[in-house]
Amino acid sequence: MFNDKAKSTAEKRPSVDRAKLRGHDPHAAKTEPTQGIVGLVTEAVRNISGVTRTDTSGNVVTEHAVDVIYDPREDNNAHALVTVAPVFESNRPFERLKDSLARLAEKGGWLVEPGGGD
Repeated sequence: MFNDKAKSTAEKRPSVDRAKLRGHDPHAAKTEPTQGIVGLVTEAVRNISGVTRTDTSGNVVTEHAVDVIYDPREDNNAHALVTVAPVFESNRPFERLKDSLARLAEKGGWLVEPGGGD
């Protein structure tokens, strides 16, 4: 799901692949032999709610709209990013987004189990 965890965390924009551009072959999305792959539906990602920033009293200050944008790379034409508007100013809303993405992934289960190879 997060192709480049370090970069996804630093930029607060998780990296994903578009299945259609990978021929709907989840094995093609693996960047490491032991990596597992889950499937997310773009519409479900865009419908994520509750990604908010709150003040010290718990009042919602900012509601972040979630999107998935195509972001092809030289080495990966299927690359896309999960983005929000407005951009995150702190880590807590990003953690909420990651939790929401993980819940979506759990619903669908593994397309490729993590482990020692294909």
